[in-house]
Amino acid sequence: MQKGTMMNRNAKHQTFELIPILIYILFYGLISGAFLTRFPFVHSDEAWLAGLSRDMQTAGGFGVTESFFDLKPRVPHAVRILFHALQTVFIRLFGYEISSVRLLSLAAGLACLLILYYIGKRLGGAWIGAGLMILVSLDMSFIYASHFARQEILLGISLLSCLFLLLKCQGLPSPRQSLCLAALTGISVGIHPNSFLCAAVCGSVMLCSCPRPHNRPLILYTCATGIFAALFIGISFLYDPRFIPNYFLYGEQEFELSRSASGRVAQFLYYFKSIFRQESGTYYIPDLRLELILIPIFLILLLLAWLFLKSSLDEDVVSWCSHTRVLLSAMAGLAAGMVVIGRYNQTSIVFFILLGWILVMQLLLLFGPAGRLLSIAAAMAGLLWNGSLQLTPYINMPTYDSYLEQLSRLVPRDAGVIANLNTEFYFDQGVLRDYRNLPYMASRRELENYLEINKIQYICFTDELDYIYENRPNYNVIYGNASFIKDLQSYCESDCTLVGTFENSMYGPRIISLLGTKEYASIRVYRVEEP
Repeated sequence: MQKGTMMNRNAKHQTFELIPILIYILFYGLISGAFLTRFPFVHSDEAWLAGLSRDMQTAGGFGVTESFFDLKPRVPHAVRILFHALQTVFIRLFGYEISSVRLLSLAAGLACLLILYYIGKRLGGAWIGAGLMILVSLDMSFIYASHFARQEILLGISLLSCLFLLLKCQGLPSPRQSLCLAALTGISVGIHPNSFLCAAVCGSVMLCSCPRPHNRPLILYTCATGIFAALFIGISFLYDPRFIPNYFLYGEQEFELSRSASGRVAQFLYYFKSIFRQESGTYYIPDLRLELILIPIFLILLLLAWLFLKSSLDEDVVSWCSHTRVLLSAMAGLAAGMVVIGRYNQTSIVFFILLGWILVMQLLLLFGPAGRLLSIAAAMAGLLWNGSLQLTPYINMPTYDSYLEQLSRLVPRDAGVIANLNTEFYFDQGVLRDYRNLPYMASRRELENYLEINKIQYICFTDELDYIYENRPNYNVIYGNASFIKDLQSYCESDCTLVGTFENSMYGPRIISLLGTKEYASIRVYRVEEP
């Protein structure tokens, strides 16, 4: 009876303890939602993924490719079907809007904050959990990921959930826990191929925790994860019998992946260098210099502390060392996984930042209460200052809605059009064709045939295209062979009527270095005349 009473008291205490955490997450969600569509700028990736979700919804199945890419090689597959299924739900509930698909990311971000609280609580108690949650919530890479309608923040849920389970079992999962880890990783395959990073983290932790040749937890996890992955791959074969060779060929061509191990390591190092310098093609990169200086320093200090303390027999120190081993091996697995994949998308930096702040909090557990509090407060102040500097300019920048409103004055939403993919949220389903189809045409005549077949009525020609042509082949990864631009421009001037021009410094160009410049802000709208 007494034992039951104690358990009830503990449950009530934990519930009461959770209330301020949930209140913080709720208010954070409301504040974050207030500028959900203003920061960051709407990227064509968001229109691409949402547009594909709409195409799938219209087709009544997942085995389709994007309607706006009818010439650009695409591979139908099942690797992202869960993500598109979730997007479809939000689109049905809230309409085909950028706010709808970004709301999914925000919801995932709030879930990540709750998991971070439990991770911190596991490491050092409720106050550490709260501190970790608040620190991450103020980090610009996290704010960016939770406002960006891509898959990274959803993978963050899987990554953090796996990490929590690994910390709970100290890297040695039971059969049931191994299956739970496999389920989390396997389901993530339906979110994005980068789910391999979750597998790399889990595998690294289990290997470092139990390096024996017959590592039963790792074997069970690998087999179960393989079954999940095989399910998605099997479905992909139904869509495309040559799925695997086509998929990898597409990756090599689209993203210029390096084949050599040394090349991938070199690219991995350059990846962090480019993030530090905020060098990018079309993605917004937050200023993460504070994090990219602080986290590696704390990582090295944490490693040294672990090496010094791992032989201690003190119960609290043993527990700290066990948690530290899990976290260090998780970071090593994450890095190794990125190198194996060989694709260093700037948006993936959030995985390292999430793990990095957990490592920082783990080291702070060695500090006294005063030093710990001071360090957390200083980090929060730095993040708040950095965040305010980066978010404030977006208040006065042109909004995405204003961009679509400018477009609506010149182009009907149901008209066949060639335009930048970032206009997809304005047009009816199936009428838009993206510029990136055009490099696959060998002549002006092929271009004219393409326009006729697709019943193209309008062409939106951005100043950015002139820049890309003048600087060819530097931007071939973005738009393909730039030779098509001259043919398109010639056709617009000879066979079309200029119906109007408008300027938008935020959405006229896609190339990040051109954003905000008046020189490349114009969009010329041409109407295709009947022959």
